[in-house]
Amino acid sequence: MKHLRGSFNGPCKYPRFKKKGKHDSFTIDNCGKPIELNGWSHKLPFIGIVKTYEPMEARTKKSRQAGDWYLSCSYEFHSTTTPKKTHVVGVDLGLKT
Repeated sequence: MKHLRGSFNGPCKYPRFKKKGKHDSFTIDNCGKPIELNGWSHKLPFIGIVKTYEPMEARTKKSRQAGDWYLSCSYEFHSTTTPKKTHVVGVDLGLKT
């Protein structure tokens, strides 16, 4: 109702009807836990088992385009910096023996 009232009062537009099949997608977060079945495949509700090239521990989004389902993943990567070890080697080229 808030959006409907906002369309009459000013800044919002009237809510649009979203047709089935236009932008079919859904997101499964699973509280940060991997959604897996035997590690390499994922069981999706109403779709079945989807096989992947590697086990995923990420937020996944399933979408359908042209009758085919696609799986997109978003990872959170925390990089750690390693201290650089510097070893100095000196070579003296000015000596003749």
